[in-house]
Amino acid sequence: MKKPSNLIRALSLLFLLPVVLTVQAEKKYSLGGRLFLDGGLFTASPACFNSGVGISDLRITGKADFGDGWYTKLDVGFASNKVRLKDAFLQKTKNGHMLRIGYMIGMFSLDQSVSTNDYLFMTGANVAEIFYPGRRIGASYTWSKSKFYASGSVFCGDGLNFHKNIKQGVNATLRFVYRPLDNAHTLLHIGTGALYKCPDKNTETGERSISLKGTGDTYLPVPFVFDSTISHSQCQYQWNIESIFHHLKFFLQGEVMGMIIRRNNSPSYNAYGGYIEGGYFILGNRLGYDRRDALPLCPENKNSLAIFVRVNHTNLNDSDLKCGALTDLSAGMNYYLNKHIIFRLNYSHVKTDQYSALGKAHYNVLQSRIQIKF
Repeated sequence: MKKPSNLIRALSLLFLLPVVLTVQAEKKYSLGGRLFLDGGLFTASPACFNSGVGISDLRITGKADFGDGWYTKLDVGFASNKVRLKDAFLQKTKNGHMLRIGYMIGMFSLDQSVSTNDYLFMTGANVAEIFYPGRRIGASYTWSKSKFYASGSVFCGDGLNFHKNIKQGVNATLRFVYRPLDNAHTLLHIGTGALYKCPDKNTETGERSISLKGTGDTYLPVPFVFDSTISHSQCQYQWNIESIFHHLKFFLQGEVMGMIIRRNNSPSYNAYGGYIEGGYFILGNRLGYDRRDALPLCPENKNSLAIFVRVNHTNLNDSDLKCGALTDLSAGMNYYLNKHIIFRLNYSHVKTDQYSALGKAHYNVLQSRIQIKF
């Protein structure tokens, strides 16, 4: 763990020092970041859930635009008193084409790909977060036009898992989006995607495994709701169907997701889930939308107020492996003071079955967040 932390610190200093020195003179460099101040109250929850406050995200981001479509970004996180590399890539854009190379996410699924800055709720939908494969080192290509979007990527390894006894695996993603309606009043986005992953191999044991872990609808320090490792894994497949609909002040988003893990000398493991969320702007106009990456954004209008609800179901129970199931009903309200400051309030009722890490439980969580981005 020590070597990756030192590497991240060195990369941060090397990148951010010239940014700080030239930001005033060049206008091509920028230094930004984000701060998420969270508080949560748990009721009717297991005794191991404690109400409290915390910093769920803290980042410093350096960006540089070199002209002629060349751009680079370095994003480093410091939450929980740990240094973690979030993004570090070089990007080239020309017309509707974009190539990225570095450490980043692969575009697959709405809630797996969208920035946490632009989440509607304080967390992504649980099924998307449990299925999330993490950032990796690789390359991606995106083609985007007025009605069509396509993206593909290939990666090596699981994150920054650089150890002498680890043989890096490979993984790839594909995503396609069609926008039959896209004008000043209405947006209809229909998409699908696929993910393939061959996990890293421990050369000492010969083992490949895939972990399915998550804390439910909060980023506060609470016990895992899901905490399973699928051993003897050979490879993993994921698929999704996604949709976004915006009309004037009304918005709707949903996904269905599935997972298959092929195992050595064991039956394949299957999991699935989905969510739907929607709401209405009491103040302001509508959510934003990034047409290049085909992802939702925060509204552009200041003093916007939105109310919304979400239903999510995550089922990790297969006939041979019972890893748990979760259903949650959530409601929220966001006040977008301006493009830099957001006040969030979320309520969730969570139900888990007897196979989850918590066992059978029903509990409630009321959370708030002051979100600052610059």
